[in-house]
Formats: sequence, C-alpha cells, structure tokens
Amino acid sequence: MAADRTSPAVAETTSEYRPPSAVAGRAAGWIAAVILLSAFAAHAYWLAGGGPAGSDFKPLLPPLLVAALAVTLTLGAAVLLLTRIGVIALSMPPWLLRIGPWALSVIYALVAFQSLFATITRSGQDARALLDFLGPLFLLLAGLCMIVAGSDLPGRRAR
Repeated sequence: MAADRTSPAVAETTSEYRPPSAVAGRAAGWIAAVILLSAFAAHAYWLAGGGPAGSDFKPLLPPLLVAALAVTLTLGAAVLLLTRIGVIALSMPPWLLRIGPWALSVIYALVAFQSLFATITRSGQDARALLDFLGPLFLLLAGLCMIVAGSDLPGRRAR
C-alpha cells in the first residue's frame, strides 16, 4: 500500500538514518541551548532589577543598553543553535547556520581564555569566580558549539 511507504524526507530524519555526528550534534546543541537559556533567564532577571536572594544587588556593570544587548545576544545564540540542530523551524540563511556555530565557538573560547588571563591581574572573589566557574563554562560552550558546527544538518545524510 502507498500509505505504508515512508517518504524520503521522513526516512532521512528518523533516528535509524541519522549519522552519529548528527546525534552528537543534537545532544551538544541541546546542552548548549539549556546553558544559554539559563544564562538568558538569569541575566534578564538581573536586568529587570532582581538579584541574588538576601542581598542588596546593585549591578556594577554595564549600562542598561549594553546589558540588554548582551541578554539579546545570549538568546540569539541559543535560537541559532536550536535552529541548527533542527529543533526550531526558523528561516535562516544557510551560511548563517553553517558559520554561526563556528563563530560562537571562537567567541566563547576567546572569552574563556580572557577570563583565565584576567585572574592573573585580579585577586579576590571575582578572580575565583572567573577561574572556577566562568572560564570552564565558556570553554564548555565553545566545545559544544564546535560539535554542533561539525555535525550534519538535520535531514541530510553524512558524506
């Protein structure tokens, strides 16, 4: 029967036809997107005037416009990765889906190394936070974005 046959488009996207790099790319994309969306939620909350519980939170940096731009770019990075792995169906240029994750991995790696070198000139609790949390987090994001960038686009077979 014609109804029993699977269309080529559906067959290419089922898990039995998905190459291993696409599976790894999807997993890495999901992990990176969860990290970025968590960062987006925390920064949006802080931007709205909230802060850590039990403290008089007064943001030192940055001005409102720069903070809003950083929050927007964090959300944009998460949306780009989710679109790249095929979770969100947005119309984006193919070159952006190919180059975007590579650009994110370079940016996150540079930020990770910058936070590592910033601990040399800083001391105290801020330096410990950079070295113990932010540096490894950005390095993890860089690696996850590299995995996503190297994976096959959804619906395409590995060559």
